[in-house]
Amino acid sequence: MHNEKWGKDLEDINILWTCNNILPHMSNQYMASNKYPRSVSWMEALLNAIKELPNVKLSIVTFSHEYPFSKNSFGNVCYYLVPCKRKELLYSCGKRVIEQVRKIISEVKPDIIHIHGSEYSYGSVITKLNLDIPVVLSIQGLVHICEKVYYANIPFSKLFFNRSISDWLLFRGVIESKFIWKKRGRYEIKILKTINNFIGRTIWDKAHIHYINPGCNYFECDELLRDEFYHVKWNINEIEQRTILTSSSVYPLKGFHVLLEAVRIVKQTFPDIVVKVAGSNFSYNEGFWKREKKTGYVKYILRLVKKYNLMNNIIPLGRINAAEMAENLRKSHVYVLPSFMENSPNSLAEAQIIGTPSIVSFVGGVQSMVSDGIDTLAYPAGDYKVLAEQIIKLLNDNDIAETISSNARMKAKQKYNKNKIVDSMMNIYRSLILSQNNG
Repeated sequence: MHNEKWGKDLEDINILWTCNNILPHMSNQYMASNKYPRSVSWMEALLNAIKELPNVKLSIVTFSHEYPFSKNSFGNVCYYLVPCKRKELLYSCGKRVIEQVRKIISEVKPDIIHIHGSEYSYGSVITKLNLDIPVVLSIQGLVHICEKVYYANIPFSKLFFNRSISDWLLFRGVIESKFIWKKRGRYEIKILKTINNFIGRTIWDKAHIHYINPGCNYFECDELLRDEFYHVKWNINEIEQRTILTSSSVYPLKGFHVLLEAVRIVKQTFPDIVVKVAGSNFSYNEGFWKREKKTGYVKYILRLVKKYNLMNNIIPLGRINAAEMAENLRKSHVYVLPSFMENSPNSLAEAQIIGTPSIVSFVGGVQSMVSDGIDTLAYPAGDYKVLAEQIIKLLNDNDIAETISSNARMKAKQKYNKNKIVDSMMNIYRSLILSQNNG
């Protein structure tokens, strides 16, 4: 990275981030509970890049409903952990949290505040403080849009029938989750209407932000990928043939049930087809009570797996780190994104930079990341028959797979260039600070 260039171009800049993830290094203090990951993908990558820049001081405020207040410094990065109730984090924070954040801002005296995501309430904390400091919000997902397709074409009767005992006792099933997402969406819209500056990266997020807040300032900046993905390259001669990789199957929106329906069809042509699922950890041989502790959606998934006799074809990998994910992408024949709504999924970007041929549902901001037939194969969300056809096409034709791989990697190397992204982010910070100062 060209730290020297940035050091000359930028005066001292004091940045404050707010987010809902406990980032490294701070997460190491809480790993005994295994509730927080060591890595938070794009934010970790951007953090590692920015903290190395000269003349930059970074403070990070994270909100948690499980841990007490703490403050820790690592080099030129200072971490604050602010306790709040779970409902406050989901919907709206109370006066105690707002005053705690006010004290932190008074202590840090930032030149700019960067809110990561609109899905949680910490964005509203900043807006309620009425600060004379430039504030920018980077868009991740948009809850108020995603909740509309949360059931992902699964009939309500099936969702109701597959509710687990824990769903009934703890009210944490798919039906309750959709209700929570809808309520969160209403609060999200309020946040989006009160922020003046946004960072996005797709036509989808740009269109929805301008619809809600027509007079806002919109800046484009792609998200950094973790270092592990820049140094791995897909090679068709080194893959595990007829192996598909996908990520996350924990709730319907991600569309894993659609992939299962497709695999049922693909298996007729390729009986040895294998699907590896990153981020999910379920077992086919659990007893009744252990199974009933799962969510109803996992029960539904397990029913489909057994119904279609896919127990030997579906392999859950559980939670894996960046190096493991990169290696699984390198060895996989195909990466599939079956989601019903996404903005710019990092797992797809990671597949692109490695060159793993991808098949994607053409939803949300995905259209800003790929071109159908050139660097991916696309299908309409939920249409498992077309998805199956696209999988068979890639598995049958190495020339198509290699062409898609080469085109995807070429595009991704330009799109996710580290120097370009960090330079762009710092220029956004600088322009907002100058604009505020010139008021």
